[in-house]
Amino acid sequence: RAFLKRPAEELYDIKKDPAESQNLADDPRYKDVLVEMRKKVQKMRRETDDYWLINDHYKINREEFDL
Repeated sequence: RAFLKRPAEELYDIKKDPAESQNLADDPRYKDVLVEMRKKVQKMRRETDDYWLINDHYKINREEFDL
């Protein structure tokens, strides 16, 4: 049932940890990687008009992503 209670963010080194057992999102050594991945996800969401941008916080999300 762990899949029901996921952390807000997850970041894994799939070369060193292919089972994705060590979440690196809170590890300060990976801060730059996490920031870059956030940017890539935001870009992809804008470009694909991601359905999940439209939710209870639609106005906030649209402003955040300049939509």
